[in-house]
Amino acid sequence: MQILLAVGVTLLTATLPQSQAALAPAPPITVTFVDASLEEAVSFIAKFARLTIEIDQSVSQERQREPIAGGPIKMRDVTIEEALGMVTARNGPAYSIVNAKTVRIYKA
Repeated sequence: MQILLAVGVTLLTATLPQSQAALAPAPPITVTFVDASLEEAVSFIAKFARLTIEIDQSVSQERQREPIAGGPIKMRDVTIEEALGMVTARNGPAYSIVNAKTVRIYKA
């Protein structure tokens, strides 16, 4: 049992990224998106946080323009990363932080 636990810890350590980029500090965001598309929501977040958000070609134009699935998204005092996660999780894409001022959205 102890050997199995040691192997599990080693595997978890081996799969962690070496370094993660972090976004520049931004104030918490409070917003409700109603019938907004992925493109509109991402554009709002980008302007609010003064970020460049690139939507990869792997995310179709149709996917970018369709309303975010699951109805309104209400956010209150969330971080920019939490906001991006809430918006992307509903429509399928994922995001990665490129650097302190740039985020890339891509098909997961």
